[in-house]
Amino acid sequence: MSVPDLQEPLALLEQEDYDAAIATLHDTVRALPAHLGAHVLLAHAYETQERWEEALQSWAEARFLMPNSPIAEAGTPVFAFKGESLE
Repeated sequence: MSVPDLQEPLALLEQEDYDAAIATLHDTVRALPAHLGAHVLLAHAYETQERWEEALQSWAEARFLMPNSPIAEAGTPVFAFKGESLE
């Protein structure tokens, strides 16, 4: 299986079509759960819609896949800095 191209969801994000980008990225992570880039883009897409729980889950998946990646670690401090409960 080849690695899915992220050009389509990137274009959708640039067009601010977040629902379509999220749907496309969901398909990508379903087809290839270890696709780090798809998890990171999905987290960003959720953040644009203030869907914090889902964004945090996507960041957690990215950190699980590559725990020492500065990109994968980037999402969590946003929530910690805000000091907000996600419940």
